[in-house]
Amino acid sequence: MTKQQNMKIPVKNKHDDFLIDYLLEKKFLVSGELGAALTEKFGVSEVYARKIIERSVGKELIRSSMPMTFSKGQYAYFPIQEKMTLDTIKRIAKQYRPPLYRLIEGLLQNSGILSYYEAVKITGTPAKRSNSKAEYLADLLEVLRTNNFIYQAADSNNVNYILLISAQEMARNIETLI
Repeated sequence: MTKQQNMKIPVKNKHDDFLIDYLLEKKFLVSGELGAALTEKFGVSEVYARKIIERSVGKELIRSSMPMTFSKGQYAYFPIQEKMTLDTIKRIAKQYRPPLYRLIEGLLQNSGILSYYEAVKITGTPAKRSNSKAEYLADLLEVLRTNNFIYQAADSNNVNYILLISAQEMARNIETLI
């Protein structure tokens, strides 16, 4: 048996075809909207729609933002050709997670550097945890840090800064990992 014969080729069905075409048209959607589209088109239950989406991701026919969530803890889904770049996150966040969008936009407009205090103001998020349900700056930073888009540093006066990792820095980081 050759290597090509041994490889599993995902079996597509009408649901997979619909998801692929729908996401190519829409560019990205959160799970609730994508599930609703499946329910409307095929009359499936919400639970089954979620399972269909999960299976399509497993077959690598569509891409998920997992572990990053948007809009009420939902994952975003997009075509398999799309990579999880800062621009992709920014486009999704603009619609589904505005504080994250404002943080990314603030970094891009300020040459990739924001003080922690500026970031708090731009995002409109509390710096410290409290009993409210508001999103926190630390959560937004963690999303970007986990995906290696930012790092934090402090100057000699202990002012904390958020710095966007440039493409050159990302390439150097990758080279040191190889």
